[in-house]
Amino acid sequence: MKRQATQYQMRPVRQGLVKPLALLYVAALFASLMILPAFPAYAQTKKASQRITLRYLDKIPYGTYVAFENLEYIFPDADVYINKKSPSGYTSFTSPHDYYTGEDGTVVQKEKTLYIIISPEFAPNTREYSSIMEFVGNGNHVFISALYWGQDFLDTMNIDLFPSWFNNDSLWVTINNPVTTDSSAFAYPGKADYAYFTEYDTTYAAILGKDDAGNVTLIKYTYQGGGSLYIHANPLAFTNFFLLHKNNNEYYNSVFSHVPPSVQQIQWDDYFRYAGERSGSSSLQVIMSHDELEFAFWIVLLIFMLIYLFESKRKQRIIPNIPPLRNASLDFVKTIGRLYYQYRDNKNLALKMIAHLMDHVRSRYNIPTSVMDDKFVATLAYKSGYDQAALNKLFYHARMIQDSPQISEEFLMEFNKMTEAFYKHQ
Repeated sequence: MKRQATQYQMRPVRQGLVKPLALLYVAALFASLMILPAFPAYAQTKKASQRITLRYLDKIPYGTYVAFENLEYIFPDADVYINKKSPSGYTSFTSPHDYYTGEDGTVVQKEKTLYIIISPEFAPNTREYSSIMEFVGNGNHVFISALYWGQDFLDTMNIDLFPSWFNNDSLWVTINNPVTTDSSAFAYPGKADYAYFTEYDTTYAAILGKDDAGNVTLIKYTYQGGGSLYIHANPLAFTNFFLLHKNNNEYYNSVFSHVPPSVQQIQWDDYFRYAGERSGSSSLQVIMSHDELEFAFWIVLLIFMLIYLFESKRKQRIIPNIPPLRNASLDFVKTIGRLYYQYRDNKNLALKMIAHLMDHVRSRYNIPTSVMDDKFVATLAYKSGYDQAALNKLFYHARMIQDSPQISEEFLMEFNKMTEAFYKHQ
């Protein structure tokens, strides 16, 4: 059955309009192709950033994102941390409970740490240098690679460095295999910093890497405690551009294969990257960064504190020495004692003397007197400062008085002398 035409059926275009419309489209396309190159955003592709940051979070060509992320594959058993503090505040990145005492009495660190410093500048002050070296002396490992080095650090390590000068040609480096000692070469078509070590202590330094001209770019110092210090002159070899070029990631693996695999903790430094910003630090930070200036600062501060303490006291008249009030109750007891003595009631008088003595001990020294044993005597001697042998004799007489039916005058007089001596000692 033949379908009927509806009002929605397309009508044919008139042949007279086809040619002008096609010419209009071609003209518009041609005009666009002529105008488009005038805009830079379309005329050329966007170039990658050429900034050299060496920052672990930067994915630009000269950041170190790839190097940081690959640490977990090189040291799968180690924990990786970011360090943003100065090493001068501590000598280890581990807590005190991570140490134990060995059989020879020496303090040994349980977990060894690798401290990685890849920075545009490395210029530690005296305290930071001492802390890093003490950290290495405890059996840890430090890897340092920088573009610019502090002269104090180089002088202390007896190192002379041919300074960095940049070239956009290419970078070419070699690394020695820790097992076979064979060297492998790696290169990339990016920026190059042609820095190398011209002098170093050959007695203690081992050469691990060179450049294409045979100049030394990586040396290692091994210390008696098992720690090691690695100094590297070409940090651009750890950038994203270099490591992602062909098989250059093997260079990174080979460099850190010289570090013992027993490392349990890795500290990636993010402190020395801001050395240039810290150069404008406050005067107090400059003083505290040098041991001599810090010592002088604390001495001056202590002197001012002493002057303030002595001069700030309120000046006043000397307080006169007022004699203490006379103990009238003791005079009353003596009077009553004389009355008993006149009646020759020695036993009753002696018991009253004992009762007064016990009350005196309780009120003055806060000691229970229910039992007059050796512990009681020792406690009283300690609190009163009186001779313990004399106290033993005194309370021996007191027990004799309590147990005896009658007391002689001689015994009573002797007991009175002993109690008087104890009272006068107060």
